[in-house]
Amino acid sequence: MAIFRGIGGAGDSTTDATVQAVTEQATNAAASAGSAATSASQASASATSAQADAASASASAGNAEDSATSASTSAASASTSASSASTSATSATASATSASNSATTASSSASTAVAARDAAQLAETGAETAQASAELAQEAANTSALASASSASAAATSASDAAISATSSQNYANASETSALASAASAVDASNLATAAANSATSASNAASAAENAYDSFDDRYLGVKASNPTLDNDGAALLTGALYFNSTDNEMRVYTGSVWIAVVDLAGDVTVNSLTSNNDVVVKGNLEVQGTTITVDSATAQTIDLGDNDRIRLGDSDDLQVYHDGTDSYIANSTGTLKLSGNTDVTGNITVSGTVDGRDIAADGATLDTALQNVSEDTTPQLGGDLATNGNDIKFGDNDIATFGAGDDLRIWHSGTQSYIQDQGTGNVNLLGNSVVIANYNGGQNYIRCISNDAVELYYNGFQKLATTSSGVDVTGTLVSDGLTVDGDVLFHKTTSGANKVQIDALGGNNARLTFSENNNEKYNIGFQSSGAAFTIYHTAGNSIRFLLDINGDISFYDDSGTSKDFYWDASTSRLGLGTTSPSSPLQVDRASTDGDIVTLSKDGSTVGSIGVSQGSALYIVDGSSGGIRFGSANEIIPCQNNGLRVDNTVSLGQASYRWKDLYLSEGLRADTLKFSSLAGSEYGRFDSSGNLLVGTTNVLPGFGNTSEGISLRGGSHALISRSTTTGNAVLYLNKNTSDGTIAEFRKDGSAIGSIGVNSSNILQVSSASAGGLFFADNGTNKAGFANGENAFRPASDAFIDLGKSDRRFKDLYLSGGVYLGGAGSANLLDDYEEGTFTATMVPSTSGSITLNSALDTLEYIKIGKQVTVTGLLLVSSVSSPVGFINIPLPIAITGGTERSRDAAVSLKVSFVGSANCSDFIGDVLGSNARIYLGDSTSIQSDSAEQIESGTQLTIGFTYFTDA
Repeated sequence: MAIFRGIGGAGDSTTDATVQAVTEQATNAAASAGSAATSASQASASATSAQADAASASASAGNAEDSATSASTSAASASTSASSASTSATSATASATSASNSATTASSSASTAVAARDAAQLAETGAETAQASAELAQEAANTSALASASSASAAATSASDAAISATSSQNYANASETSALASAASAVDASNLATAAANSATSASNAASAAENAYDSFDDRYLGVKASNPTLDNDGAALLTGALYFNSTDNEMRVYTGSVWIAVVDLAGDVTVNSLTSNNDVVVKGNLEVQGTTITVDSATAQTIDLGDNDRIRLGDSDDLQVYHDGTDSYIANSTGTLKLSGNTDVTGNITVSGTVDGRDIAADGATLDTALQNVSEDTTPQLGGDLATNGNDIKFGDNDIATFGAGDDLRIWHSGTQSYIQDQGTGNVNLLGNSVVIANYNGGQNYIRCISNDAVELYYNGFQKLATTSSGVDVTGTLVSDGLTVDGDVLFHKTTSGANKVQIDALGGNNARLTFSENNNEKYNIGFQSSGAAFTIYHTAGNSIRFLLDINGDISFYDDSGTSKDFYWDASTSRLGLGTTSPSSPLQVDRASTDGDIVTLSKDGSTVGSIGVSQGSALYIVDGSSGGIRFGSANEIIPCQNNGLRVDNTVSLGQASYRWKDLYLSEGLRADTLKFSSLAGSEYGRFDSSGNLLVGTTNVLPGFGNTSEGISLRGGSHALISRSTTTGNAVLYLNKNTSDGTIAEFRKDGSAIGSIGVNSSNILQVSSASAGGLFFADNGTNKAGFANGENAFRPASDAFIDLGKSDRRFKDLYLSGGVYLGGAGSANLLDDYEEGTFTATMVPSTSGSITLNSALDTLEYIKIGKQVTVTGLLLVSSVSSPVGFINIPLPIAITGGTERSRDAAVSLKVSFVGSANCSDFIGDVLGSNARIYLGDSTSIQSDSAEQIESGTQLTIGFTYFTDA
């Protein structure tokens, strides 16, 4: 690595340098002696200050120890209070009070401990300040001593005084160091005391937290006195199962089951309960007296009231009715009045009666009753001795049990379980007799059939009458649907009996019949056969004219309003339809009489969309409803026309942009003043104008001729012009030659060839003159250059034979994506990169701090030629902020290739207006992406160059290095 130091020197002689050095050292020695005396005085003052700070630290440490002792005592008190709070949690009011007091004491103790910790920290800070002051004094004394020693060796006359000053300064420095050590020890003791105080505060805080947690746990379980059931605990949280509170409204303690509040009652003695509900067993050890009206046992699930043997249920003021079990038998014992059982009684087992039942001796009558009951149940043909009165009760028949009537069980009534039946299987009728007989649904709300005496018989559908008999026939409500209808005689349809508007079907005799429509009792139309063997007609009787005729041979005629002219005629024999004629000559013939006009009008939704008609006597036209159409002229021509068939010029188009004719076949050409070719959207592609010019993409006959107009113009009898703008990859003109080699384009003058562009046998493009050769791309000729087939290179036919340009005919710029080989074809001759530019430089201290450059002088230039990069320029420092370390200047192009490339770097560096260092001591190198500046003021490189940079420092730099990038 080559290093250039500073700006250099005159270097006239060794003697001059020695004299200069001695003079400077003598001057420095005198200044150092004065500085040493001043430093000694400062060291003494610093030592005194250190002693005072040490004393203050000791006092602070004592205070910290006292505070720590107090904090320990408070923590013990807090722990005792927490224990007391936990023990008394079973007593609600006392525990809450004790826990609150304990929490207060713990909080006070914690505050005292925090104050003690803060005092200890202040003491520690004071000690650290004293230590820093002592270190500064020591550093000043050491610096003064070194300066004194150096000055003494240079100048003998001031050496003695400097040595004395240095010794004195050293003594003061030693004393300051001793004071600093003592202060540091005091600071350690104070820190330990502060730690102890902090631990005491933590213990006190933990005790307070435990007390608070204990009180909060109790407070969540006993909620105190409240007027109603709470839904949340005292903290606003969900209720805990087992929580308690005292209800001041009902004066009772209540417990939360997890879903409801229930009362807590001690039933060991006499107690009065207004209401008792229990989901579990209730054990009553004494008497249970109920003063209410009922005892209710929930019947939703099986419930029991358990009584032991001889435990009795006693009812009545004097225990008149008792129910009990003696271990063997069960008893219902009534001692007053009569024991009455009302309602249905179902008894399972034996009943033993001692006495009478309703005055009858059951024991004595038992035999007779047994016989009677046995006869009723065992007699298969029991008979009644008289009428059977049901006494307001029912006679019940089971499913398929039949009530029969008649000697042969002719009439039977029963229910099968799903259907009910009334069956008559004898002779005679089943008669339903009554003044009015109604068959309805099961509750009588909807009639099926209603028979009224001396009146109608009515049939219903879904509760609505649909048919009723009348004195004259049947009245039907709604529509009558019938498979057939036979009427004997004429049929008359009218809305009312006396209606004047009617329809009548009548017979004329034989096989003839007609349908007559009348209005106000006057016949209007007859439809049918007017006489035997006649055609089927529709005849307007009021106007005495025929409207329609269907002949027996199949011909159909529609008549005009007079009833005489057949304007619509169907010839059944030829299957032809005539409109306006009775002798159609084609499947459809329409004849318009007398005047010109529309023959057929076409409509959509009532609006005319077109028509076919005749104009000027014999010209057929087809037009739309608005714009016109075409007309067929007498001279074998198709002419555009208006809606009335009259000819029109330049208004009717043939086809539309989206609906085009396919092919147009012509035996001759197209005739037009200007023949245009356009897109479907109307954009013009090209035209033949009135002068015979073919113009494509333009209306300018001279596109690109003195203008920038685009298009193609083939001028009749003149010349051709092509002008266009192209995008990347497109050409103005494409020429292609298939199959054989040779000329693609030939150029002539006055009919004689003057040159050509073509292709040779190797598919190599060649531009040739008819007589003087040309440019080949490329063959083996020595005077030619071109593109050799398959090489992707434009080259001369022979090596080192053709120049590119001349001394007075030079190319302007050369644009390359690769490089240039100079003086040879090897990789070492390749110049493939050149770059130049500027960048805004920064100076970055390697360790800390910052250096700010003047914005007017912070720009460096760089040039990269191949792998070599050179950076030059002048930098001016505007400000610094405590810079430490060596200086980094980031480069625009990083060095690559490792330390080998760094050793190849050359640095030119001139630094001026710096701190105490010599300008010639600054050296530099390049590593990675940074240029680095060091101090070389010792036997090795020093990394403290940044400390020498000041506001106003100037750096003139030049770095040359190599990169593989």
